[in-house]
Amino acid sequence: MITKSSFRGVTWIDMESPSPDDVAKIREEFEIHQIVAQEMSVPSLRPKVDVYSNAVYLVLYFPVYDHGNAEVDFIIGKDFIVTVHYERINEFADFTKLFEVGELMGNSKTAHVDAGFVFFNIMKGLYRSIEDHMESINGNLKDIERMIFAGEERRMVERISNVNRSLLDFHWALKNHEDLLISLESDAGELFDERFPYYIRSLSNEYYKITNIIEGNKEIVNDLHSTNDSLLTAKTNEVMKIFTLLAFVTFPLSLVANLFSMNIKHTPLVEQPYGFWIVVIMMSLVTVFMLVYFKRKRWF
Repeated sequence: MITKSSFRGVTWIDMESPSPDDVAKIREEFEIHQIVAQEMSVPSLRPKVDVYSNAVYLVLYFPVYDHGNAEVDFIIGKDFIVTVHYERINEFADFTKLFEVGELMGNSKTAHVDAGFVFFNIMKGLYRSIEDHMESINGNLKDIERMIFAGEERRMVERISNVNRSLLDFHWALKNHEDLLISLESDAGELFDERFPYYIRSLSNEYYKITNIIEGNKEIVNDLHSTNDSLLTAKTNEVMKIFTLLAFVTFPLSLVANLFSMNIKHTPLVEQPYGFWIVVIMMSLVTVFMLVYFKRKRWF
């Protein structure tokens, strides 16, 4: 699917899972290098930035909340920008609508608009979307904390693992952005005007802000994981203590009962008129003695 938008002399082509015919059409219209056209047809193996005579080819990965990572390819020329992704990314549908009316660029009446500026605003919008997802994760962490201290430790094990997996997805998707933005600033500056390095530095600041939020949330997840494990261990220990005490109490009682149930002549008390009750009283006294002993030892 191809979406084509224009604003103040800049054309933006957004392509979702492009067909060979789509790629050939865009290549011919914007004189895109053959190597770039070939790489647009299929997902790339790694993030990268390549500079050509009339455009920059940039491959980045972005986290898609609860769906892993998504590749986005940027081909940035002087007056055009092509974005390619191989799965639906909802933010791009919103961005294209805003681009057509100039709202994506903020104060469009006074802003200088070129392809570099459009790239800056698309990237900034993607980073802001990631921040929104981080806010959602942060709210999830607060809910997990509340549930942990409400006695729902076992239920929270899976939720903590899911949040941790999401944060790992975010980390792996964004880990190459810093180096690629630095390369883009140093290698592609000649294709754009003097404002372009400022745009890249501003994006770097957005990137650092996001990574700080991710690292902060990872620390919270680790703390919640440790707390949850400690509470689960404490509960397990309490259960094991109860079973151990029961074993200590029932063992001597079982021993006494087995001794007096042996089919042997002249077993003490067996032939006595009140032998049964004497044995019951003996067992009760043993039980009381052991309970008092355990209590004095503060075992329960």
